[in-house]
Amino acid sequence: MKYDEIIKTAKTKPTTVFFDLDGVLVDVNYSPDGVKDNKGMFINSRPIQTVIKVADKMHKAGVIIGILSLCNYNHQKEEKFEWLAKHMPFIKKENIIIIPKKEENVPQMEKRFLKSTYLKGRIKEGEVFYFVEDTIENLRGMTKELSSVHCVHVSSFIL
Repeated sequence: MKYDEIIKTAKTKPTTVFFDLDGVLVDVNYSPDGVKDNKGMFINSRPIQTVIKVADKMHKAGVIIGILSLCNYNHQKEEKFEWLAKHMPFIKKENIIIIPKKEENVPQMEKRFLKSTYLKGRIKEGEVFYFVEDTIENLRGMTKELSSVHCVHVSSFIL
């Protein structure tokens, strides 16, 4: 499995893995009450336990775990922070990037380029850096923009 390779790498080099959130760590298509309204929808979304367990295993092995996710507005950003605090408390707040793309201070560009723009400043010299995503277009965009980042489809992390 890909995560075994990452853990092995982390024993010899600083290693960071940033995960997308929607569709990678959380099933946003599932709500226990069947309601899919905009407000509060994310809080009730089901965690994808298999991938969360892998992230926790890597964290315990010394891999820095981060989140890079998009949403539309600031209230959704706060919901994502709440969800992460509940389901993935081992992730440090400073390693969570949630971009409310329809807010005024966010550059207007395609998702794939927006994500790579925000990730650029996180990559350190001598570090092995991974990005885990479920959307092929975003993986291709990240690979094109940041050739030093190892882009991995979430299916590589299924136990």
